[in-house]
Amino acid sequence: MAKRDVRSEVLGAVYAVCADVGLENLTTKRISEAANASEAMIYYHFKNKADILEKAFLNIHTQIDEQFKKTFMEQKLVLENDLQRVCFETWKVYYDFWRTHPAETDFYDSFIHSHYISTELWQRDNASYVFFMAVFGRLIADLAQKRGAGAFIFIWAMVIQSALTLAKRSIKSGEELTPETEAMISRLLGAMIA
Repeated sequence: MAKRDVRSEVLGAVYAVCADVGLENLTTKRISEAANASEAMIYYHFKNKADILEKAFLNIHTQIDEQFKKTFMEQKLVLENDLQRVCFETWKVYYDFWRTHPAETDFYDSFIHSHYISTELWQRDNASYVFFMAVFGRLIADLAQKRGAGAFIFIWAMVIQSALTLAKRSIKSGEELTPETEAMISRLLGAMIA
């Protein structure tokens, strides 16, 4: 018999319960019921509710980071001189993740606007940001020189937030993005970095 992965089950329960009742009504009791695990078992694996939520947030980034590696490394996209394409491909990774993971999307959107989020948490395990800086450092340095040091952070935040917003709209309406909409997003990102 396979060993039970309580941590993963708890994180899945966090997303499901949050989508059902919202982050403000998320309790360890509700999580334990959804994960079919006692609260004692949950506290064996996590320090407290804040730790559970932090790990759930970081788990989302881990999943997105895996998609980044697939998109940018396995496909061997030649993006060295095309920051607009880099931004659009990044946007697309985020959008595709949000679109196909509605419970995680609800959790993430609630979490980033809650008192649980901190700058340290954003930076500590956001490998996609680190990956981006390492691979596209020269392009980012050129952008910073042209637009100022905060330009990349602003663009990064706009990429993530716009992908999240459009994915939530797509989930709610059931409609996919059209090629025309994708082209418009690419042009808008290009205008931001020009």
